[in-house]
Amino acid sequence: MSRRYRDDPSLPMNPQQALAPSEPERPVGAIVTEIWDNTQWLVRNELALALSQLKKETHQAKSDLTRVSGAGAMMYTGLLSIVVAAVLLLSKAVELWLSALIVGLAVATVGYFLLPRAHHRKESPASDARRDAESAAYKIKEAST
Repeated sequence: MSRRYRDDPSLPMNPQQALAPSEPERPVGAIVTEIWDNTQWLVRNELALALSQLKKETHQAKSDLTRVSGAGAMMYTGLLSIVVAAVLLLSKAVELWLSALIVGLAVATVGYFLLPRAHHRKESPASDARRDAESAAYKIKEAST
């Protein structure tokens, strides 16, 4: 212990003085009540925060969904216009019904081959959660051996 510490009058002289409470002890019931009230306050505030964050994220998701659906509708309209233009262009060489059939089959064929690629591109969130759970279980099993 340094000399400086011993000469400081604001510091306790012995360990018993350091452990002695500076204010009178409160009853255990009062402490438990205060802890309970603080816990209730904390839980309420955490729930309010989570709710406000959820509302904000929901609003953002709605906004994004509106934008994406509008863009998708415009792209679909454009695709239909291109299909009609292709039918009309092909109708100059063959009859109109045959050109519509040829263009329709071509578009359906392209869609058929694009569908499996879009389906297997991203797994569902449930499969991600399942993979995470399996990985955690494997790590726990590995750690315990």
